Amino acid sequence: MKWANSIGRFYLYSNLHIGLCALFFCLEYSGFGNQKVDYSYFFFIGTSTVALYLLHRSIGLAKVKAAQSIDSRYLAINKVIPYYPYLGILFGGLSTYFLFQTGLQILPTLLVPLILSVLYVIPFLPNGRRLRDISLIKIFVIALTWTWFSMWYLVGKIEGTLLGLITVEHFLFILGITLPFDMRDMSIDRNDGVLTLATLLGKAKSLRLTNILLILSCSLTLVIVFFYSLSTLPLMFYSILYLALLWFLNVHISFKRDFYFTGVLDGIILLKGAIGWLFVI
Repeated sequence: MKWANSIGRFYLYSNLHIGLCALFFCLEYSGFGNQKVDYSYFFFIGTSTVALYLLHRSIGLAKVKAAQSIDSRYLAINKVIPYYPYLGILFGGLSTYFLFQTGLQILPTLLVPLILSVLYVIPFLPNGRRLRDISLIKIFVIALTWTWFSMWYLVGKIEGTLLGLITVEHFLFILGITLPFDMRDMSIDRNDGVLTLATLLGKAKSLRLTNILLILSCSLTLVIVFFYSLSTLPLMFYSILYLALLWFLNVHISFKRDFYFTGVLDGIILLKGAIGWLFVI
């Protein structure tokens, strides 16, 4: 089954997976728009996410060379790294194409999350530090940018109350799904001198906060579907997904295996978005 492992490793660490997660996360409530969905914007988000994460991983690997010889995650990424230049050209070109398909007029309204996304990755501060290396702000920057990109399509298409509920729900969900990644990276962040919410609170309190954030997100999701969707079928799918996620985080997760994070937790973002895209109308 080496070929299956190789395909899975390439899918995860070429960043195709996180690109699909971003695409479907933004698509989740697009059915509320009551009009034909223009997919160019969502393909722009998906392809540009792949391109950005290629750059992010390349720079990140250069900063943590000491850990690469002992951490299975870095060993797996290093096997895919030779393809990064070609993937960067491909997805950089695709994201540019879909941006022009969507229209350059979208750029002013996306300027804040675009700048934050680039500064999150590029070392622009003294000593090669990035926005993500500033203490305590990392997961809040991620939650803000993902929420902004996901909500952009819905602005002007749905009523203000629904827009507000979805905005808060998405922000809480991304905070809740991102905090375990900070818990995984606690030793690396300590070595780099970066104070994160997880290193501040410790694993036990961080896990409790994760549970609270995801329960609040789940509650808002169910409220949105119950009161605003023409179909109540998503109530069952969302309930199962959140229960499985909470069980996984509290019972089964191993902080030593990156597959549980890059594969499963990121995969929850994809599944959540797919449920909404397929069933919320």
